[in-house]
Amino acid sequence: MTSAPYARIYSLLWRDTKFRSLAPEDKLLSLYILTSQQKNRCGLFHFSIPLAAEDLDTSLTGCRACVERVCHTLSWTYDPIAKVLWIPSWWKWNKPTNIDHFKGCLTDLDLVPDSYLFVQFYQHVTDLDEHLLDTLATQGRHRLDTLSHTLSHTLSPSKAVSKAVSKAVRKRDVHRPDAPRARGTREKFVYP
Repeated sequence: MTSAPYARIYSLLWRDTKFRSLAPEDKLLSLYILTSQQKNRCGLFHFSIPLAAEDLDTSLTGCRACVERVCHTLSWTYDPIAKVLWIPSWWKWNKPTNIDHFKGCLTDLDLVPDSYLFVQFYQHVTDLDEHLLDTLATQGRHRLDTLSHTLSHTLSPSKAVSKAVSKAVRKRDVHRPDAPRARGTREKFVYP
């Protein structure tokens, strides 16, 4: 994985009610996940539980249980078959600085094994700025085309990603009426 020697941690994490509810060993694992060299710049990455257990000097069974508790509590998702972990709120706390930075982040996904989590990743656009969505949709179509044998959609993967991104943007805009509109969409008026 592409990983910098330093990682940013949201300092108010210690005040987050979900994080505070974790046991000490679960807090340690969650910090490990957020800062270890296993993570990448997208929040969707290959995650080896045996490596985490070795790095944290804990048992494999104990580490596996910690991963389950952390993912359940923090609403993260782990695919045990592909060994891929996804942090849905990643973009909220790790915003790309510009389009080129975002494209660079997306190249990290080339090292992530095929997983059903890619579909969820490309559908989850609530924390991304509007100008990044075309890039995400283009990259998503390319990646999901290669995953087409694992998808159970009746649509082609390209159409599925386009529809998913469009639907997610519309859903996000309903919850964020002040959000800028996507190109080509008309302004929605609310009548009194």
